[in-house]
Amino acid sequence: MNHQIQFLTKTASRGVYGYRRRIPAEIRYLWDGVTEKVVSFKTTDITEALKRREEEDRLFEAKIATHKALGESGKDLPQEKVRKVVRWLSSQNLLPQSMPSLQRKR
Repeated sequence: MNHQIQFLTKTASRGVYGYRRRIPAEIRYLWDGVTEKVVSFKTTDITEALKRREEEDRLFEAKIATHKALGESGKDLPQEKVRKVVRWLSSQNLLPQSMPSLQRKR
């Protein structure tokens, strides 16, 4: 059976499914310079492979969405990226010191 499902691969020798997706050059730094994301699902079951492919796609897209939401340019130094995240968390009132504390009565 020939499956033409995007990013889903199948080995010819054993019929094991996997995930393979190219990473665009402008966001490659998010994956430490890797050009492709390759994951073996270690299963021959198409149903399980499709579920795992959806999860890998969701993770891939979420990483890109987080990058875009924080407005990172990719050329910032790691310290500047941390500062941007802290500024964003502060603007959303999500820092640990902003969390309410529960005082225990004695």
